[in-house]
Amino acid sequence: MITKITMKNILLLLLFISTLSCSLFSSHTHELKKRNLGEYFQNSEVVRYLLPPLPEWANASPSGKCSRTDSINYLKLDDLMTSFSLSYAQAVQFQYMYNIEAKKLKEDSSIKYLPFKENEKLFYAVSDRIKANIYMFIPPKFKRVHLIWIDNAVSKNSELKKLKRLMTSSQMGLGHPVFVSLCLSKQQLEKFHAKNNFNDSVKMISYEFFSPFSTRGRMRSYESLNFAKFLNIRGLKLYLYQSNKNIPDEFVGKFKTKFY
Repeated sequence: MITKITMKNILLLLLFISTLSCSLFSSHTHELKKRNLGEYFQNSEVVRYLLPPLPEWANASPSGKCSRTDSINYLKLDDLMTSFSLSYAQAVQFQYMYNIEAKKLKEDSSIKYLPFKENEKLFYAVSDRIKANIYMFIPPKFKRVHLIWIDNAVSKNSELKKLKRLMTSSQMGLGHPVFVSLCLSKQQLEKFHAKNNFNDSVKMISYEFFSPFSTRGRMRSYESLNFAKFLNIRGLKLYLYQSNKNIPDEFVGKFKTKFY
């Protein structure tokens, strides 16, 4: 199992590799122009926004105590926010949408990696949607939001029963429920939701939303999501429902914690 210390080292290594590759590309621009740019995954206009993909053995969540089956590409939120004049919430949406669309393209074509041209086309297509305020995830309009960490309920039947009781309780009517997972992708979380017949109004935050960059674009040694900044709701009151006693480092914000 990947520990938090190991994950810290992995993220720092990815940043180093990404920085080095950008530098090498810039210093060898003339040489590369002699060759077909379509042969390269990296491009001076795109590579600066992407961290290298996590290796399969490192694609895990220490807090969720799980290995992830679907890979994620972290985007450099600092460069996104600066270059495209995006807010933190928009940059997070950018990373989420980019990963979801990339996964769909790879599945449709039965390939493991996107060709350079397709990757570049996808990146700018997502950029256009973000600029037009077209998002896959629409934040709830309630001022009280119930964040429900569901990872224990995925693997433990006893925890699933507790979750189902919580979701049918009267307190859930006081705010908008949002499932949060550090272990499941969007597709997997939607399957979990449908399989267990949870209410259609439940919104879902999968691990594609989490990033090693803070709200100010500073890279940290762990992935996180600032829920208040991301949801961006005036007068927001966050309630975190979880079966664990400890709030994971990945969850950033001021919460009123409840246990189920």
